[in-house]
Amino acid sequence: MHFIASGTDVHPERFGPFLADEGAVLEQLRAQGTVKAVFKRVFGGGVVSLVEADSVEQAVEQLARLPLVREGLLRFELTEVAEL
Repeated sequence: MHFIASGTDVHPERFGPFLADEGAVLEQLRAQGTVKAVFKRVFGGGVVSLVEADSVEQAVEQLARLPLVREGLLRFELTEVAEL
């Protein structure tokens, strides 16, 4: 299953201490094939990611590994999509 994960920044001024770990976990998620692509919004902050998982629950569980998500500083809304 594929999902568009729309991430909203919550308190971006608090991101600093978590950014190194965020990058490391993101690379792990990319290496395992969960996160296929990540895009930063040009306006308004936040990110949009393409995520692959067996279920929405698994996608949520994997994204919850990200330090910014774990700390409540980034929230995702997932939408299932199908490739054409």
